[in-house]
Amino acid sequence: MDTSNALSSLGTAVATVTVTIISGAFMYFAGRPKARADVQAMLNDGFNKLITDLQDERNQLREIIKQQGEHITLLEGDVRNLQQANDSLKHFIEAHGLTPPRGRIRSSY
Repeated sequence: MDTSNALSSLGTAVATVTVTIISGAFMYFAGRPKARADVQAMLNDGFNKLITDLQDERNQLREIIKQQGEHITLLEGDVRNLQQANDSLKHFIEAHGLTPPRGRIRSSY
């Protein structure tokens, strides 16, 4: 799940609560509430659905964060390997009496 999907899910959850509240208010103000207990039950169901949706979304976001952390760890290992290769190349160049380039060489990708 990417960030746009997470935001879309959050929007859906907020919309669910909003519709539940508005429909409850409409029934109340339209003068035809089933019963106070029924309106309260409807509102409770809406909030329970919201809580469930938000908990599911939180779990999905935690999984995304875990995957990104693992990816960052792999990339940090790659950086260390490249730094070691760069140092080895620099020492090789110096061992053969040459001067290694100074500064960083920029990639053109």
